[in-house]
Amino acid sequence: MRLIRACLLPALFFQLVPATVLGYAPNDPYAGLADLWSLAHLRGGKAGQFSSYDRTGGWYDFNHWLYTRPDSGRVLAEATGPGAITRIWMAAGTSQGGHPNGLSPFSRIQIFLDDDSAAVVDTFAVALFGGFAPFLPPLAGQSSGGVYCYVPMPFRQSMRVVFYPDSTILSFYHVDYIAFEDTAGIRTLTLPLDSLSQAYYDSIAYDWSHLGEDPKAYEENPASFEVTEVIPPGERRTFADIPVPGIIGSLRAKISPANGRTYENTILEARWDLEGIPAINAPFGHFFGTGLGPARFNSLLIGTSPESSYCFLPMPFRACNFSVYNADSTLTDTVTLRFTYLKRPVDSLGRLHALFRRENPTSFGIDYTLLNIHDAGPGHYLGTVLTVQGNPKDIAHLEGDETLVQDGHPIRWRGTGSEDYFNCGWYFWGGGSIRPLHGAPIVNHTMSQFTMYRLHLADAIPFQNSLRVTMEHGDQNTYQANYASVAYWYAAPQSPKLFSSAAQSGPGVNGLGDAEGWVAVSPNPMRDHCTIACSPALPGETHLKIYDIAGRAVRTFTSRPSSPAPLAFTWDGRDDQRRKVSSGVYFVRLGGARSAAAVKLLLVR
Repeated sequence: MRLIRACLLPALFFQLVPATVLGYAPNDPYAGLADLWSLAHLRGGKAGQFSSYDRTGGWYDFNHWLYTRPDSGRVLAEATGPGAITRIWMAAGTSQGGHPNGLSPFSRIQIFLDDDSAAVVDTFAVALFGGFAPFLPPLAGQSSGGVYCYVPMPFRQSMRVVFYPDSTILSFYHVDYIAFEDTAGIRTLTLPLDSLSQAYYDSIAYDWSHLGEDPKAYEENPASFEVTEVIPPGERRTFADIPVPGIIGSLRAKISPANGRTYENTILEARWDLEGIPAINAPFGHFFGTGLGPARFNSLLIGTSPESSYCFLPMPFRACNFSVYNADSTLTDTVTLRFTYLKRPVDSLGRLHALFRRENPTSFGIDYTLLNIHDAGPGHYLGTVLTVQGNPKDIAHLEGDETLVQDGHPIRWRGTGSEDYFNCGWYFWGGGSIRPLHGAPIVNHTMSQFTMYRLHLADAIPFQNSLRVTMEHGDQNTYQANYASVAYWYAAPQSPKLFSSAAQSGPGVNGLGDAEGWVAVSPNPMRDHCTIACSPALPGETHLKIYDIAGRAVRTFTSRPSSPAPLAFTWDGRDDQRRKVSSGVYFVRLGGARSAAAVKLLLVR
């Protein structure tokens, strides 16, 4: 946690970028990277990627360009309208393997922004990745077989990236960009940077050089508390139950014993706004970035070590329930969570989601799905942690490319190899790599074990309703391996009217409420039984019914309270005929005098 550094930033900085979530500059990638509270702001625009992928569908993902100019310059990327280049990655080599610095020292690159007659950048390509300001570490550099540049390059009218390669070298590339909806606030990149962009840049570079520290600025002393729980096998413990709006800015965690078993079987669950289904539902190790057990690494927003782990992604909520479930059959865990949060209005902010998936093994001929969401409303994809266990000494699964389908339509985004997506190259030539936004903390070629992460910040992928992110496993999915992943994204909250009174009148557990009563369920998901708490808005006969997903009533509870005081019922997972119902999704509905609250319930046998 830090305060904004006045020595680095001019007064204008404070006007545009408050220390907490009070403002958002949607068309300024420098402002967004400097104020990471803004990650929770929903955004418009469209993302895309130009790359050297094999246009025939094969795995020869090099030396493919948009077109070649009369002067032999290869056009890597080209777009019109307002936007920003957010990432450039390259790797190069001969057919025998990678080049030590990722590129030939004789290749050149030009970047044109708004003016086709004068390049803003005209240099040897290697210099773009750590050779001169502002293209210096930690925003640009080398990374285990590849080179990367995250220096934002905004433009108001057009952009073009032209490459003059060494003809003896195989050249791989990605150019990521975001297309803005309008030109408001855009400052086209100039070199040297203008004074405001330089101030932002200095702040970003400072944060990226101090990994493990919370990079977000706090304008006030936030609330914080720490909870330690001993969790027996098969049991769940609640660590945070906050019934008023706020934002978790920092989550730090410890687990004992710290080993591969506890990292895999200790499940983090966060429910926002009294929703029944967890928005965060992931094993401890995978959520914090190490899916193969304890490892030591620090990125900008997630990190872990055998001693402690952290997540600095902003987590807005109208109400928060954070619990931990021990899925182990015999081992008892001791878990400590430390929360730092601000009490703050959050209706305009997205809610953080973290989805865990696993395929053991992947399906032949079918992409591995990192994320597939529908009817989600607006949101943006923030990245992933991917863990792979292949056959020993066989790493062919890394020949898989990523693809994206945004709002039902494929977008210009096709990768060139799994390790390339994580800004590395040549099967992680050089071993593990840890950088602020990407890396591979676990690389074991002999055992074919890899844990990789990438965070999309300025290059977050916006969507309006749906998003599908997939990764091939081997060329055209011909290699099967064990894959596990956590995808992070922000999505729009529920309509505020659903929660207008629940935070004040309802309990701090999983439920929904409105001005005509509330209903809440704990635990949710349930196994053998749950407690259903509710309160009608007025006295009178009250019916509480449980429906299956087909709309059939399976259980009914009736009460005749003399006042609208809270009621409590226990459901044992049986219907009105005392038969056990099957696992699945159910709906608990409160009916009565002017009461019509409902909540989704998940039963897991």
